[in-house]
Amino acid sequence: MNKTAFPDLKTWSQNLHKNNQKLTVIIDGGISADDLESYYFSMASDQKVLLKSSINEDTDGGWLTQHVWSKKTVFLDFMNKQASEIWMHGINALFEDVEFDGLWLDMNEATGFCDGECVNGVPPTPPTPPSA
Repeated sequence: MNKTAFPDLKTWSQNLHKNNQKLTVIIDGGISADDLESYYFSMASDQKVLLKSSINEDTDGGWLTQHVWSKKTVFLDFMNKQASEIWMHGINALFEDVEFDGLWLDMNEATGFCDGECVNGVPPTPPTPPSA
């Protein structure tokens, strides 16, 4: 969460509740792989609970990589109990910062802006249309 741009979301969400308003946060199921040192990426990578690629086994650590809003994105393997624990840890940490009432899970499947998997999380450049 960007605490620079949004320094006090907890107070903001508490004020919503004081006004009898509800807050639903939208989250995506992917984990940014732009920063290999980020907390959740590191945890998932260390515990080997990221979905594996079937075609790019020698690229991107062998993970299934897509291009989503954060750019290079990987996905938890929810068939692995440790992946569910990482997910729950993240949801609980988010709730500590923002007291939400509901979750909207968007992009909850391993999909993105590439046709199939991306190599290095980068979608292929679309062909340039011929000039008229």
